[in-house]
Amino acid sequence: MHSDTLEVLVQPTPRCNLNCTYCYLPGRDVDLRMSVKVADRIADSFGRIGGHIHLIWHSGEPLVTGIAHLTALLDRFENLRCAGVLHHSVQTNGTLITPEWCDVFRHYGIRVGISLDGPPHLNSGRGNLAGCSTFLQVADGLDYLRASGLEFDVLAVVTEQSLACALELYEFFVALGCRLLGLNVVDRQGTCTVKPPDDQRVTLFWSELFRVWVARPAIQIREFRSVLTWMAAVSSCDYIEPPIQLLPTIGANGDVVLLSPEFLGLSHPDFSTFAVANVLTHDLAAVIREASSHTYVRQHLEGVECCRSTCKYFSYCLGGRPSNKLLENRSIRSTETVACRNSRIRLVDAVLNAL
Repeated sequence: MHSDTLEVLVQPTPRCNLNCTYCYLPGRDVDLRMSVKVADRIADSFGRIGGHIHLIWHSGEPLVTGIAHLTALLDRFENLRCAGVLHHSVQTNGTLITPEWCDVFRHYGIRVGISLDGPPHLNSGRGNLAGCSTFLQVADGLDYLRASGLEFDVLAVVTEQSLACALELYEFFVALGCRLLGLNVVDRQGTCTVKPPDDQRVTLFWSELFRVWVARPAIQIREFRSVLTWMAAVSSCDYIEPPIQLLPTIGANGDVVLLSPEFLGLSHPDFSTFAVANVLTHDLAAVIREASSHTYVRQHLEGVECCRSTCKYFSYCLGGRPSNKLLENRSIRSTETVACRNSRIRLVDAVLNAL
């Protein structure tokens, strides 16, 4: 990926055909689809932003929109993609993948991410609207990807049930044949009410996973790649702290939120709405340029400075996620969260102790 890549999340629909127990998204039963006009305005703005764009189709189940509609949206970005300044990825639960969808992924050069938590007994949180297992549907979707010669990544949620199953998870995902595995320890954000673990079991999970991965690094693991890259960078004499990622997220109606996709569609007594603009009336390039004029963005920057002065892990974490801070500590200006401890501090400790 280019060093100046801007990641932008786009929600083609908030609707989802699953009802995961830890889902953070509000309105996932709303049948709203992004209009071509909204996609046009986003594409126009990209031409003024410059640099490389990584467009991530996410926040809901993108394939629910249907092939005809999603390809109509994708077509608005074809000039940028063909010019080499934009690339797509999609995060999908995999239950709707067909050979026809595989043709779409290939035609538009879309990198595919699958949301799957492990073998059936560790994937029970990802049920359909009737509460039934979706594992076999995902397995069919993966078969279609393999038959089409398409590689895929996996994003897995680590739950209370899977904390003691690091070896089993690793062997499962290696056998699955994914290119890269990303692991999110379940946390509280958005509308999620699941209580996350907050103890040394998380450190033991990372330690065991790192041990088996080092012994047989058959697939990439996002978290270990990130920690090892950071270790190499901070040990060099020319380390430069990376900038804070604004991570603009654009809803199906064109609303723009910053910093955390989990803010999309949320309201809060302190901020009313987290939407800072709508692409139908505001230029996205200007929204990004003027980000610090918004109250919650300024509060996040203040919180980042507090983290910088108090946390020895700051150069890795870079201040944490405001969505976690707001839900856990009731303040975006706050510092350490359970999410920080589980996905940053305990991860780093496990790797450093192993090395």
